[in-house]
Amino acid sequence: FGCTKSITETLVVDELPTGELVSNNKNYCVPFCATYELKNISGNKIDSISWLIGNNFNNSPTFTYCASVPGKHLVIGTFTNALGCRNSATFTIETYPLPTANFDYLPQKPVAGIDEVVFTNDSKGQQLTKWNWFFMTNNGFKASSQNTSYLFENAGTYPITMIVQNAWGCADTIVKTITVENGFNIYVPNSFTPNQDGNNDTFYAKATGIAKYNMIIYDRWGEKVFETTDVLKAWDGTFKGVDCKSDVYVWKLYARDFTGEVKNMNGYVTLYR
Repeated sequence: FGCTKSITETLVVDELPTGELVSNNKNYCVPFCATYELKNISGNKIDSISWLIGNNFNNSPTFTYCASVPGKHLVIGTFTNALGCRNSATFTIETYPLPTANFDYLPQKPVAGIDEVVFTNDSKGQQLTKWNWFFMTNNGFKASSQNTSYLFENAGTYPITMIVQNAWGCADTIVKTITVENGFNIYVPNSFTPNQDGNNDTFYAKATGIAKYNMIIYDRWGEKVFETTDVLKAWDGTFKGVDCKSDVYVWKLYARDFTGEVKNMNGYVTLYR
């Protein structure tokens, strides 16, 4: 018969509940623990949540997760809103490795004002990107290079701190102490053999930290046979171009360091031919 009729109804399609996984901890370097919750980003209130973390279920709105191994850790959340709509989502908690800070230095027993100490990074870990050195009691000296060096002006024991950081912002700290010896040291041998054999042919004082220096050598009759103000200059066992005979000679030494400390020394040296 061709008769028709129509009706219009409104079909409401409700939004599925969705959200983001948020935590109270922004440091994901292992080992770490953090408390997580769902941040609702849908229109309707979420009434219930259940979590599957590994093989463990949790029906609380929040959960705490701890990790000691770096990697990607999966969390599955299932949410139901006030309208009864249900949805689920998989979240990834990615944790990052922690570096191990370490360094070495040479020389092991540096002399103040003489030996520049070279500090060499020996840290272990993946994608190391930053190294920060702190010489806390040495005028606040800092360095940000992988390796560094420093000349200690004064003797003493000093703490040296290095912080190493990787590409994920994970950091580790190490503190070592270095003992710097007094730079004002003098050693004078008691014999030498100037026979041109290349071994112990000259006589001189071994000294460090010297600002001013004078050494005089006398024979047994008190005649001066050698004098120098250069700590590196040695006596070759001659006087006025003539070889001195095998005998015992007297030496006198004056030395002053950079701080004004003075040493007056004297002794004997035996010349063997």
